[in-house]
Amino acid sequence: MQHDGGLRVHDAAAASQSVNMQGVFEDMWMVADDEKAAKEEKEEIKAEAQPESKEEEEPALTAAQEEPSSAQLFGADRIDSLLAYTSQVSTSEAQQATGRASLAARTAMSAEKQHEWAVRNTLGSPADVESAFSELGPNLALHYPFELDVFQKEAVVHLERRNSVFVAAHTSAGKTAVAEYAFALAIQHNKRAIYTSPIKTISNQKFRDFNGKFKDVGLMTGDVQIKPAAQCLICTTEILRLLLYKGGDFVINEADWVVFDEVHYVNDSTRGVIWEEVIIMLPPHIRMVLLSATLPNVMDFADWVGRIKRKVVHVTGTTTRPVPLQHSLYFGKELYTICTMDKIFLPEGVRNATLAWKKKNEASTAAAHFLVAFYIREV
Repeated sequence: MQHDGGLRVHDAAAASQSVNMQGVFEDMWMVADDEKAAKEEKEEIKAEAQPESKEEEEPALTAAQEEPSSAQLFGADRIDSLLAYTSQVSTSEAQQATGRASLAARTAMSAEKQHEWAVRNTLGSPADVESAFSELGPNLALHYPFELDVFQKEAVVHLERRNSVFVAAHTSAGKTAVAEYAFALAIQHNKRAIYTSPIKTISNQKFRDFNGKFKDVGLMTGDVQIKPAAQCLICTTEILRLLLYKGGDFVINEADWVVFDEVHYVNDSTRGVIWEEVIIMLPPHIRMVLLSATLPNVMDFADWVGRIKRKVVHVTGTTTRPVPLQHSLYFGKELYTICTMDKIFLPEGVRNATLAWKKKNEASTAAAHFLVAFYIREV
């Protein structure tokens, strides 16, 4: 503490009380100064007029002892007590914050416990995931030319253990690598794998991508059928539903894995029922790989799938986007950056794009006026 034209309290624990306590401390110092002056004046009076008898002096001393002075009330003891009170208040607030955090953690744990058929982080920490993945060693069904992320390694370990997996990862995070491993596992075990998507263009793209990595790949959509009996089949979800309706189809009977890409389409008001029917009708021997980047209630949906199939679904994924985005405006064959990869907004980018638009618009207006004037003159 310092007294320099006003008391300032530097104790971090009493920061929240500093505004109110400043006035209290100022009053304390003022009262102490006044009391000191009053005490000096009393001593002068006392020196001039000594008590006539000891009997008269003793009651005065007793009264002084019974009635503490203002300086005693606002002295060092009072300051210590106020600081102790402030410390208690701060400690109480910290305990309340800890209690709220503990309550939130218990609530989250309770929510997790409610998901009987959906689990997260069953392999433990990233180091544990790395250890479990390393144990697979040369027995991996597919070796990648790049280092896998933690969520991809976790998914691969679960696939090797024949567990259904829900990969909830951001766009461009590498969810397709998990689907590729499911295909590789099916080939290794001489089984079939089916990859479904909600859009024909995605199916066509995956057919081209997978056809360069696996030997026997087929495609079935509403427009095209290429090798429908292939060991690795790419199709739309509607086609898979038709195969299930047929019943007894060898493609379904011999399938080991079904990959649902863009599974958040289950929330679609008109087409969501297709995903529900397919998941319900899939035979018990088939394991699922669910992929999505935008499903909001991952654990709830995974728990529903697990309850329907009576198999636990292991959830993994990313919490942040691994590939940053940079937003730009395109005008006049030029790019004007308006938001960096660090999510910093650049107003000058918007300003430059607006100026370019105005400049081109003014030039076009001037050219139009010239043509109108030329036409009027000629007429």
